[in-house]
Amino acid sequence: MKAHWIVLALCLASSSAEAMYVENYAAWRGMGTAQKEGVAIGAFDGAFGIVKPNDSDAMSLWAGIRDCTISLKLDSSMLRQLVETRYQQQTVDWDKPAAWIVYDEVKRLCRTAINKYRAEAGLPPQP
Repeated sequence: MKAHWIVLALCLASSSAEAMYVENYAAWRGMGTAQKEGVAIGAFDGAFGIVKPNDSDAMSLWAGIRDCTISLKLDSSMLRQLVETRYQQQTVDWDKPAAWIVYDEVKRLCRTAINKYRAEAGLPPQP
């Protein structure tokens, strides 16, 4: 039983970067690479880690993102790069939280796979 608590404590201690909220580009810029990757993967897990089984829209999103990210071998470094690139190319988004950018960019990146599952569920494609 004591071993379970030790494992839980280690998991919680190692996830502090992932739980961090990054309000905008100014906050993002001040972070190191490892911290950015932790935030990016934490945002990804938070946005796409929960599935509503009786919701065709949510299931299509989840299935499309699952297939797409596995196919691309998407990792924390790539997620960090998605955020970096978006902030560099879209100054209009400098006021957006990093988590929002992760969500938006992954949905854009995986739109084809998402729409495949939406079509199978009888849903219209996402623009």
